Formats: sequence, C-alpha cells, structure tokens
Amino acid sequence: MILAAARPARAQTPFDLVHRFPLAQSSLCCNPVIQAADGNLYGTAGGGTFGAGIAFKISPGGTVTILHDFTSSGSDGGYPTSALIQASDGNFYGTTMFGGSSNDGTIFKMTPGGAVTVLHSFDARVDGFIVIDPVIQGADGNLYGSAEEGGPGGPSGSAGTLFRISFDGAFSLLHVFDAGDPAGGFPG
Repeated sequence: MILAAARPARAQTPFDLVHRFPLAQSSLCCNPVIQAADGNLYGTAGGGTFGAGIAFKISPGGTVTILHDFTSSGSDGGYPTSALIQASDGNFYGTTMFGGSSNDGTIFKMTPGGAVTVLHSFDARVDGFIVIDPVIQGADGNLYGSAEEGGPGGPSGSAGTLFRISFDGAFSLLHVFDAGDPAGGFPG
C-alpha cells in the first residue's frame, strides 16, 4: 500500500455565478465586462433577437438588463467585438465588426439607459475595417483606436489604420499602414 502525503490546502478565490447567458448569447461572449461609475457591470455578448449581439447591464445582485439588441443589417452595427469603455462624459463607447452604411463595422455611443448612436460607419477602402480592439480615451478627451485591415491603398496594399474620433463623431485618420512598410501593419 502506498500512502500519499497530505497536500497543503490551496487558497480558493470564492466567486458567485451572477448570470449564465443562454447558449445563443454566449457563443460570442468573449468581451470583458467593465464596472461603471454606477457600480453596475456593462458588456456585450453574441446572440440576441437578431443574432447580431447585445449590450447588457448586470446589477451587483445579478439582475440582467438587455440595453441594446444589435441588428447587423441595420445602421447600428452588429457583432460587437470589443469591450465597452465608459468615457468621461458618462456614456459607453464600443465597436462592431459588421453593420453600418458599408457593412464594415461601426463605432457607437451608448447611454447608460441603452440608447445607441452610431458615431462612425467604417468603409474598408476609405478608413479600414475589422475593428476588434476597444477604443481608448486620450488625455485630450477624444477616442482613439485602430482598424486591423483596410484603409486607403498604399503601394503594397492597405494594412490597417489608426484613427481619432470625438464624442460628437468627428472622425480623422491618423495613420494608414502599408503592407510593405517595414514599420509594420495590421494593428490590433
């Protein structure tokens, strides 16, 4: 008979399951949630009525509120691909992979109550597409981000963009990556 030495107890981090998304909503639930100034958790997930994703709020007690149901084919965008941020104006900002006027994704603003306004619709040939990272707020108050691919074509082809957008939707390209540029490309 072989006896194993007693193992020292490992510290366990206790957690409570607050909400389990149905499979249809969890299939694209890969974005982290954030805790907002009001103490609630906010995030995005896949699924929803139109299958193009949702934005939600979870109270500390576990009550889930669907704030927005993305349509994809509509102008609001679809398939949110990044974590939300809460900016200094108290609103949430995020990006979608598809939807918008060219179906190349959007940058949107969402109020804490769930009203969504599209600030910018991407066009792959003009300002890029595949925006999968969250935007960030700079010290100047503007939002900054990157599109992983596309943009105005350089000599070797477009390899993504860096952009700035204001809270009112004033959009500008800061840099267009060229696929042949030794400095790199395809940010994200």
